Amino acid sequence: MKALAKPWLFWLKPPRAIVEHFLLGQNAPPDLLEKLRRALHRVSPDILSGRVLEVLDCDARDDLGRTTVPMLYLEATYDRLLSSSCKEEFSQLRPDITRATEGSNRHDGSKSLANIGQSDLVPPPTFVLETSPDKFQVIWKVDDINPEQAEALLHALAHQFEGDPAATDSTRVLRLPGFANKKYEEDFLVKVHSHTGRTHHLRDFKLRTEPVDSGPARWNRPPERSASKGPRELSQSERDWAYAKRALSRGVPPEEIMRDIAEFRAHDKHDPADYARRTVTKAQIEVAASNSRAGGDLDARPVPTEDNERSP
Repeated sequence: MKALAKPWLFWLKPPRAIVEHFLLGQNAPPDLLEKLRRALHRVSPDILSGRVLEVLDCDARDDLGRTTVPMLYLEATYDRLLSSSCKEEFSQLRPDITRATEGSNRHDGSKSLANIGQSDLVPPPTFVLETSPDKFQVIWKVDDINPEQAEALLHALAHQFEGDPAATDSTRVLRLPGFANKKYEEDFLVKVHSHTGRTHHLRDFKLRTEPVDSGPARWNRPPERSASKGPRELSQSERDWAYAKRALSRGVPPEEIMRDIAEFRAHDKHDPADYARRTVTKAQIEVAASNSRAGGDLDARPVPTEDNERSP
């Protein structure tokens, strides 16, 4: 490791996969990745190399064994920097140490699933997949529902039953029963938890929903707020669009923004490159309109897409 921690290494732009694996975690937002890269760029490679070497040379085991103050060990769920042997050595040096894991404050998937089954606000799910220990994907097959209605309903479901607010896009890649989930140290075989085979309609859901319009009309309005529940959680598509606007305003080349968004959404978009082009194009149009109202001269011409290339 020390042989690699040379200044030349820190002149290189770290690949997204490496940054996610060791520092940010899987599916990190593109703007967080950009902030990290910009922060690293502001520090001299010589200093970065020196800091890494100091960390590799640091050995505080003797000091740790002599301390008597209470100690809390925060254990990351997907820790790529500290191996399991480090946790074992901590426990040997300080048997009285308190360990806090992701599981100690983890969302109770079984409880949420039970709440869904007991609720009169939603019909019984068509499928329930167990995708990892105590984590589920709950699926309703619904007829006569458009993407905007589906996304609004997904937001309401996540809010009502404490689901994942990031998994509320109207198009999403789900896991398949019989295949292994390899996100964890040990593979988890995805299996069907329950199956009714029923098809439902929008009227079967009694949840209060808010419109989630993916068009520019909504982006030009201030976000609506609920008096009782606070601001509505943004969908990932809205976050991507906001990220594209911020990056364009800072002068980041559109091609680089599209590449970042396509990489980030590769896991849940059928054609991430096309999705990224459309997102950046809409962002450019909005930035150009805002800049025009402000009297600016930002060049925000739309990037050619399949749709606008066919336009007369």
